[in-house]
Amino acid sequence: MGRKPIVVLKDLKCPYCQGKNIVKRGLRRNKLEVIQLYQCNNCQRTFSPQITKGKTYPLKIILDGISYYNIGYSLEDSGKFLKME
Repeated sequence: MGRKPIVVLKDLKCPYCQGKNIVKRGLRRNKLEVIQLYQCNNCQRTFSPQITKGKTYPLKIILDGISYYNIGYSLEDSGKFLKME
């Protein structure tokens, strides 16, 4: 059996060395989501290109909670709606 070809991503840059020689390097599974990992072939570092890096919850859940609260639901009601989703 042969190995899968490595796909180089063109629009992504390494946050450490700004290199463009990036390949997919597996997945990281969190409690609520799965995150794609990438590796830079220039500096050999692994990273994930997330806007909300280090946050506990996915961006969609954060924005939904803020939206429910801004519509006029109480904090408790907003939490209940998010648990039902």
